[in-house]
Amino acid sequence: MPVSVALNSYSWAESEFAFQPYGISDIYPDSGPVGENTNIIVVGRGFNNEMSENARCKFGTDDNYEIVEGQVLDDEHLICKSPSTQVTVPDTVSDEVTLPFSIAFQDDLYYPYTEGP
Repeated sequence: MPVSVALNSYSWAESEFAFQPYGISDIYPDSGPVGENTNIIVVGRGFNNEMSENARCKFGTDDNYEIVEGQVLDDEHLICKSPSTQVTVPDTVSDEVTLPFSIAFQDDLYYPYTEGP
């Protein structure tokens, strides 16, 4: 999808830049052990783009996370392994913990991560 910009709301200039939106609709499995290298299938859209070789999956919060490499299977499927190291959680939590999950295809400069379901 080409991008155009207008500083005055009516003079839209053509641009050489393009934006390929991507997003997550589901993940399988949606639960499992932490630190076990479980294969996670990510279902969504926009995965097969020019930056697909930089696919990454992020497990955890902005303050406490692990990032692993992802592999694009096609435009709607991506696979990554859960982190082999455990994400640190407070001692006061129960045995079951919900971790935020997101994906990205570019550098962290512009906070590229899309939140998961």
